Amino acid sequence: MLTCAVCGYVIVTEKKRKKLSDGTMKEYRYCHCCGKNPNKKCPNRAIYVPEEELIKQIKAELSRYTIDEDFYRLATEALAEEDEIKVSQQNEKIAQINRQITITKNKLNSLRRTYIYEKVITDDAFFISEQDALNKEIARLEADRDSVMTLAEDWRNTAIDVFLFARYAKEDFDSDDWERKRTVIRQLGADLKLSGRTIHFTPVKYLVPIANSYSELTAKADSARTAPEQMKKGLKEDLISVWCARLDSN
Repeated sequence: MLTCAVCGYVIVTEKKRKKLSDGTMKEYRYCHCCGKNPNKKCPNRAIYVPEEELIKQIKAELSRYTIDEDFYRLATEALAEEDEIKVSQQNEKIAQINRQITITKNKLNSLRRTYIYEKVITDDAFFISEQDALNKEIARLEADRDSVMTLAEDWRNTAIDVFLFARYAKEDFDSDDWERKRTVIRQLGADLKLSGRTIHFTPVKYLVPIANSYSELTAKADSARTAPEQMKKGLKEDLISVWCARLDSN
């Protein structure tokens, strides 16, 4: 799940056992570059990093994107309200495109009528060219309509996933379930590289607004908990502009 920052090959885990002074055996787990790049001798192959050390780094990174239960509840409320707006905007865009499709189909029917029945158009090549152009325009409009529907759904699903990750990822990683830990690591970073003894994180783009703005938004959230509804509304608007707007931009 980690790759070497020097050679690009995978980081592997190796178990070692050591006999303690009291005679008992203790198992240690170390991570290092597999060193299997045939074209490059990697210096990281000789650096053995205790697994616990890397886990601490992952936990520290996760803490940058972790939100509490109250903030999560407020964020999901803001998402629901924003989703209503987006659904309305989506429906309007779809209605506009459907009107354009109807107009273009009417043009196509009129073209065929003047060519087949009324014999106004006698140039076969002209008819075929115009018919192909109108059919392509209809296909383009239908693709645009499908794209609008997909974008709105993708926005909603991505936003929900981001909020869920920010709320529960740290708890999942702290569990004893290694599959849950692996899932968190996969969701945490688009690119995780080990350089020497340090993990370099390239976080998923949707998580960046949390690290940049969470502390400021949390301070506002603390005030909003006992504040009038107008202040809560303002906080939700901030959430949308700072956080959810990132989803729109991508």
